[in-house]
Amino acid sequence: MKRIGVYLLLFISIFVFGIFQVKAADDLSIKEVSVSDKSATITLDDLVVENNVIKSKIRFNQQDDFVSYKIVIKNDDTSAYELLGAKTNNENVVAEVDKTTVNSQSETAVIVKLTYKNPSDAELILDDFELELNLVRSDDREIIVNPPTNGNSLLLYLTIILMIVAAVVLLTNHKKASTMILILALMLVPAIVYSKEEVTLKLLFEDVEIAGVEEEGIYTTNFYPDEVTIGEAMPSGITIFTKPSEAMASWEQTTAGSSRPFYLRHFLENNIVTESYIEFIISKEMENTYPGMKAGKYKMRGDEVGAYYEDNKAVLLQAFGEQNCEVSTDQKYTECEIKPDRKIYAATSGEYGMVHFQNDNYDCFIYDDNTSSCGEVY
Repeated sequence: MKRIGVYLLLFISIFVFGIFQVKAADDLSIKEVSVSDKSATITLDDLVVENNVIKSKIRFNQQDDFVSYKIVIKNDDTSAYELLGAKTNNENVVAEVDKTTVNSQSETAVIVKLTYKNPSDAELILDDFELELNLVRSDDREIIVNPPTNGNSLLLYLTIILMIVAAVVLLTNHKKASTMILILALMLVPAIVYSKEEVTLKLLFEDVEIAGVEEEGIYTTNFYPDEVTIGEAMPSGITIFTKPSEAMASWEQTTAGSSRPFYLRHFLENNIVTESYIEFIISKEMENTYPGMKAGKYKMRGDEVGAYYEDNKAVLLQAFGEQNCEVSTDQKYTECEIKPDRKIYAATSGEYGMVHFQNDNYDCFIYDDNTSSCGEVY
């Protein structure tokens, strides 16, 4: 029995030794963030950073748009850390950073570049974009991150299981088995004591927009009585835009006096209009102001028979939220609005194939006769 007690004491000592070599990584922090470089075509608001959260807007307008941040890492630990790399939680934007030593009890500046590398099929508006900086301690002691990550948690669980099995075997006085378990425990010690676990520093971005790859098509905000008609040639007197941003900005030249987040989009074949859509954007500001709305870029397709009603209805319910919409199953009609002043309004009909979007006193329609136009609401 004395032999069993010795083995148990040795086993527990080994495990405790490993545990107390672990140290929390509380001494690393991001002290400062600033913009060091950017591409000519990216859109950046003045930088606002609070508690590792970037609140200012960033918009990647096209592939290869980039912004570089100078990030100052503060290390209050007595040991240095190695910066291994950086990553984001979005597959479209890639993070790049040079491997760097973050010296002990000092501040180290690193440059992290975010680049729009992988084109998105659709417009993305994100409030949970994250940048992660991955570091490890320069010495060989394991660092526990809260919550635990990687394979060290599994290693800990296995060690605990081994302890339980060892206790059972030792209490039954199987000398050979107890010796083997002790050897296995000794083999685990280097893994526990010397494994390196990554430390992660994070920056959260609350307002990131990523432009989608634009399909072929043209954009208009033609005022009634100028109309575009599906199945007919594009009228020569209507101003055509090649980018959504140009169409939205064109409202400034009308009685609207300022840019509007909606427009008409048309597809042509041999100059004949084959499809017409209303596209509109729900901004982060709208989402934060009006409960239920969801930021994003949306489109509704118009036609004379209502063939796309279910798709259009789904779009409206997602964009406005069900609490802001009324759906009539009998008449196949969906109407959504922000009350009480109808600041934002949209509707679609399955019976007539109509789609409609209104912002303040301006709107765009695709009617049941396949004509489309925009104008002022009186």
